[in-house]
Amino acid sequence: MVDSVEQKIQNVRKWADKVTAIHAVTDLLKFAGLKIAQTKFRKTKEQTRTLTNFFTSANSILIILPNKYDDYSVVNKSLQSLNAELSKMNVTYIDFFNLPRTTFELAFYETLYFSPSDKNRFGIPKEEFLRKVRKKKYDVALDLNSHFDLAAAYICKSSNAACRIGLHTSIKNFYNIYLNANKPAAHQKQISYDWVAQCLKMF
Repeated sequence: MVDSVEQKIQNVRKWADKVTAIHAVTDLLKFAGLKIAQTKFRKTKEQTRTLTNFFTSANSILIILPNKYDDYSVVNKSLQSLNAELSKMNVTYIDFFNLPRTTFELAFYETLYFSPSDKNRFGIPKEEFLRKVRKKKYDVALDLNSHFDLAAAYICKSSNAACRIGLHTSIKNFYNIYLNANKPAAHQKQISYDWVAQCLKMF
């Protein structure tokens, strides 16, 4: 009995060590991916642009939906408040979940579905997917992730949109407009996304 318990303890320790090692490698790859992306985009010179009506006068927009379900589940309601503005634009979505949406949730706009196989081991989107994104020209690219996600940020930057909007200011080189949503608690996320929508209406 003692041997059995000791063996179980050893198995748990081996499992914990393995999980820790996997997480360490994953974190290292993510860090490397960020540095690779920042090095690439650091060479890109940003042009000075006016913010006057940059959103309300846009003809085309790329909207990168959140890749966390808690954010994804509330953001559509906030987007509905922008129906008047978005109905005048050519809209393309980047969707990480591939879940069915109703027509009221803007389902008739073009959607590109991003899966784990669309990025490399460093978390950087593959060129094949980026070519799909770049088939169109965008006036605005909007990353609706409330946290920094390398794949979403990379897509935003690679879209070559004149105005690229992020909701966080901790990571540079990907966006040229920041709307700081302050990483809200779960019960405040709807309020935060509603605030983002109202901010966009002012421009």
